Amino acid sequence: MNQGYEFLPHTADIKIGVWADNMNNLFASALKAMADILGIDETGQKDAIEKDLYIQSSDIKALLIDFLSEVLAQSDIENAIFDEMEIYQLDNHNLKAKIIGQKTNGFKEDIKAVTYHQLQLDQKTDGSCRATILFDI
Repeated sequence: MNQGYEFLPHTADIKIGVWADNMNNLFASALKAMADILGIDETGQKDAIEKDLYIQSSDIKALLIDFLSEVLAQSDIENAIFDEMEIYQLDNHNLKAKIIGQKTNGFKEDIKAVTYHQLQLDQKTDGSCRATILFDI
């Protein structure tokens, strides 16, 4: 499975490049990258937490941003970092998934928002895809 993420240079915010062999794995890699930004407080609780999500959006780019934004909101509400997911349905407009993480007492970085600024999402004919996402901190 060819998937992952990297941090890209940016002067004020956090910018990542994410790649995967299919769209499901791209969403999972983006989730892991955001969890890495939030960080896990070593003194935090280790209680596992799961949340079901259903998101509808106008297109796949909006779906990616809406998904990460919802996970960020759930992270704040639940004081948790979500770094794994099970996808039940993913198409250009809908995502049904379960996000899985752990409770924490604090975050390494405070993400204000997942933005559309400089957003790129490309999928090749073989199904592989790459995205660039900017997080406002």
